[in-house]
Amino acid sequence: MSSPIMPIRDPRAPSEPTSSAPSDATNMAAFVAELAASERSLRVEATRSGPPPEVLEQMAAAGRIGEQLRERGQEVRFSFSETGRVKVELDDGNAVRALSTAEVFDIAAGKTLG
Repeated sequence: MSSPIMPIRDPRAPSEPTSSAPSDATNMAAFVAELAASERSLRVEATRSGPPPEVLEQMAAAGRIGEQLRERGQEVRFSFSETGRVKVELDDGNAVRALSTAEVFDIAAGKTLG
């Protein structure tokens, strides 16, 4: 980008022809073109494409596991403890018991708990 401000000259020096210097209109046109180019590079295009395929697959897998639990009369509940930690419980209709992290991963892998 160039500036329309000319460098300071010694007033005693012979004047130079100014015909070779670009006009204000040329400088302004160059500035506008450069600004437009930089704006194009910053443009963000948003699309409504939805979640990535792997997220949809994980949601479907979680739905299948939830259905298997319901068929066995079980339900997994998530909540926060008094200390702010995540608590996971298994309700089988008769009793509610806390699950360990390992048991949660076993359920996510499709294993049944004994």
